[in-house]
Amino acid sequence: MKSHAFKLGCLVCASIGVFLFTGCSSFTYENQSWRVAEVSDSSADVIVRYIGVGVTSKNIEKRAGKAKKLIELANEKPPVDPITPKLRNASRKVFVQDGKIVVEESGTMRNPLSWFEQTGLNVLNWFYDPIDLSISGRYIIKSGWGDPDILLATNGRVTDEDTFASSRLSINTPLAIGGDTQWLRDEPLGLTDLAAREKHQIIVWPRASRLFYWKLSGPAFNKDWQSLAPEFIALMKETQTELKTETQDEEKIEIK
Repeated sequence: MKSHAFKLGCLVCASIGVFLFTGCSSFTYENQSWRVAEVSDSSADVIVRYIGVGVTSKNIEKRAGKAKKLIELANEKPPVDPITPKLRNASRKVFVQDGKIVVEESGTMRNPLSWFEQTGLNVLNWFYDPIDLSISGRYIIKSGWGDPDILLATNGRVTDEDTFASSRLSINTPLAIGGDTQWLRDEPLGLTDLAAREKHQIIVWPRASRLFYWKLSGPAFNKDWQSLAPEFIALMKETQTELKTETQDEEKIEIK
């Protein structure tokens, strides 16, 4: 992602080019995960999660307003303007997992490995590409994240450019799949799980792969920020109570 502020403002994310909630001092998040499955020559299914959503503000009223905005985003069906660029037929969920707010968007986009995308004929990719998967010989490569970002997890092998350049010339078989997807795991990642970035790294998959997963740190990772989970949970309970009361009142009217 290239700069990391949710799309209620106008910053463009620094490593994958995602527009985030508007406003420079608006929402932030701890990490972002992508799951891309190639389903046809022209299309791919995508699930993107923005995990650990919060704000830097400690003001009670402002935080309550932001929690309400999250409820509104969750109820947008379908999303008027997806947070994730290039996402079509989008749907959105907002929920709490392991005590953290997760904003999840799913939908389809052009297959990043299609001939049209790989040849550079897509004009939109001249300016940014939120996927940045490329085909190189026997391998598929993910690159393009910025210096502030930390690679937290992947289902492909992580290597640096020099190692890849030399190994692909001497190895006749695809590099082994390694790493830990963490996609379905509940345990939080420890610092020992983080991929060190002593020099620029890339993720490498065998070319036969058709499912790709990676997780990158977000702007709030290891920084001072305030989770919106308490306010969001309280607001959800309040909303559910109101709905339950309204339903009970309607039943009483119908009985009469």
